[in-house]
Amino acid sequence: MGMLLQQGLDLSNNFLPGVANLVKGNFGLTTYYNEPPYMLSANTAWLVPNTTRKPMDDPAFRKALATSVDVKKIVEGVYGNLVKAASPTGLLPQWEAFVDQDVVAKSGFTFDAGKAKQMLADAGYKDGDGDGYVENKDGSKISLTIIVPSGWTDWMEAARSIAASAKSAGIQITPEFPDFNALVEQRAKGDFDLLINNERQLSNSPYTYYEYLFQLPVQKQQNTVNFARYENKKAWDLVQQLDQVKTDDVAGMQKITSQLQEIHLTDMPVIPLWYNGLWAQSSTSVWKNWPSSQGSAPKTGAVMWRNWLELGGFETLTQLQPAGS
Repeated sequence: MGMLLQQGLDLSNNFLPGVANLVKGNFGLTTYYNEPPYMLSANTAWLVPNTTRKPMDDPAFRKALATSVDVKKIVEGVYGNLVKAASPTGLLPQWEAFVDQDVVAKSGFTFDAGKAKQMLADAGYKDGDGDGYVENKDGSKISLTIIVPSGWTDWMEAARSIAASAKSAGIQITPEFPDFNALVEQRAKGDFDLLINNERQLSNSPYTYYEYLFQLPVQKQQNTVNFARYENKKAWDLVQQLDQVKTDDVAGMQKITSQLQEIHLTDMPVIPLWYNGLWAQSSTSVWKNWPSSQGSAPKTGAVMWRNWLELGGFETLTQLQPAGS
């Protein structure tokens, strides 16, 4: 942040808390939007339950858990409105054409602690010992952990927020913060209860999103996809069909993605939370014409990490102009 303000850096692709206040001030800093969420959306942050462990193996529990999470508190309290709450489908805003609003209206979820509590009770999860937390159907204690990497301060705060809102519905969750390498090992082996993940970025097709959610078979080591270890052959067959549809056949893709959303929102193998920002804060001291939603500025992504060079980063660089011109 200091280097940006001192004109020693043209572009930062890091998460910078408080950047909204600087954009509003006269500091020569720009972001894609000049109001919340300031950034384009890069990927979806999901709450991932380990579906091989009780009670996360029960879709009714997962749906109640989804209903217990107050994402608004994360968006406002943790991120200061630098991110957007996700659609129940989790599909990025750039994929909005593929969201079946009828399916969302019928099977989607929104935060409601009272409703989550009722959903748990209806599914057989009740607080038999009066400690404020529900037990498993057999009366055994439910005490879950949620893991995010140590040092990822925004995700650490998000995990604390998830635990706090789940508590109001009667679900006991304790945040834990292993170092990144230890978390990756736990995640691959399925040695966890809950975690936050955002491994899939934007692409030219929601196929990549659904491949992440539903890929089969589940391996002993799940290194890149389906960390929830969710098994649904029908869903995986649909994903493979989607892979064969040409990307310009929007209607053909919609027919399949609608069915995938029905499965996702009924079974909740992962719980979409928010859209992680495409972090890009630019200084206009040396270069101008950075991407912006305003006027005739480029509508590309000013980002140099992951595959974003190919998704607009190179084009951004070609359209920059000297600030003095």
